[in-house]
Parts: sequence; C-alpha cells; structure tokens
Amino acid sequence: MESRVTLDQLGLAAGTDKASNGHDYLSLYEERFEPWVDREFDLMEIGVLNGKSICVWHAWFPRARVIGVDVRPTGLEDQEQLPRYVFRQGSQADGAFLDLLFEEFDPRIVIEDASHLCVHQIFTFEHIFPRLKPGSIYVCEDIHTSFMDESSPYRAGATETAYDYFQRITRHVAHGPGGWPAAAENPRLRKIVASIRSIEVVKHGVIVRK
Repeated sequence: MESRVTLDQLGLAAGTDKASNGHDYLSLYEERFEPWVDREFDLMEIGVLNGKSICVWHAWFPRARVIGVDVRPTGLEDQEQLPRYVFRQGSQADGAFLDLLFEEFDPRIVIEDASHLCVHQIFTFEHIFPRLKPGSIYVCEDIHTSFMDESSPYRAGATETAYDYFQRITRHVAHGPGGWPAAAENPRLRKIVASIRSIEVVKHGVIVRK
C-alpha cells in the first residue's frame, strides 16, 4: 500500500513557512487534523499572504471547502486546480466582517495567521471562538511576537500580550470553575473558558479545542 504524502511534505513542496524549514507547524497539525481528512467541512485560514498554505489545505483535505481571508487578494481565486477554494477580503480587526463570514460559512478548523499583532490575535479569538461548534479547532499562530521588545509594532495597542492572554486562559481551564477569583474577569471571557475542551501551547502557537 502506497503511503500517503505527509502534510509537511505538501508544505515543503508549496513553499509555505508553516513547513519544517520554517515554523514547523505542519508536523504538529498532521496528528491533530487527521480525524478531519476525509470529512466535508469548512476550513478557514485568516491571513493567507500569497496563498501557499491554501494549496496545502486544499490538497490535504480532499472534501473540505477552504476559505481564505485576507486584506489583500491571494491571486488564487480563479485557478481551476483549486475548485473548493473561496476567498473573502476583509480585516480580522473588523467584527462586523467576521460576523458576515459566519453567516456564510461554518468553519470547523480556523487557523489565524494574519497581522501577528497581539491586540488582533486576542480580538479575533474572542470574536470567533464563541461562534464555533463543539469539536472545532482554533489555531493562533505566531504568538512569539508576544516576546518581542515592547517597542515592537506587534505589541502596540495591547494591554497584554497574546501569550499572557492565552496563558491566563490556560490557568482557568486547568483549574476549573473554582479557579475564578470573585468579581474577576469579564463574563464574556468566562463563557469562552467554560466552552474550551483543551488548550495546547506549541512552538510559536496555541491550539484550542472546543
């Protein structure tokens, strides 16, 4: 029986920095995404740059609709070899735009790889995760920007880093409902935490399961 090409091999061939010669996300994702390989579902990537990772998702998930979201077109919109690819142009910082995406699509895997700004990483997670169905997976990539100098543009406008935010959530998930100090945290965040099945910190990213 011929072995299936790995997700990382697809990434290396496509030239995406998610492959092992870059951030090395794909070797992590393969095991976690494997149950979805033969399913019909929506996968959404927010921040697609030149679309190299879109080609990877389209090949790895042969029955999935792949939705790319970015402030700029990818240049892949009219390619016949990507018949299940859909592109929507807009900003991850625009809550109304994100709401429209969920009126049109029902993503079960969301990969956030957009501006890498801490404030956007937190905003996008808080806006999208409550809309996901149980069993869905949310990935926030590039949280290493949280560790850059405070003068870095990635830290601008954030009251806390994305890493500190997800670390705070991890503490509450691990402890359970009794871990909430009296009158601490806002009700929206408490609801998000209550819906999290697991949260995993990986190299340069966070994987959250609902």
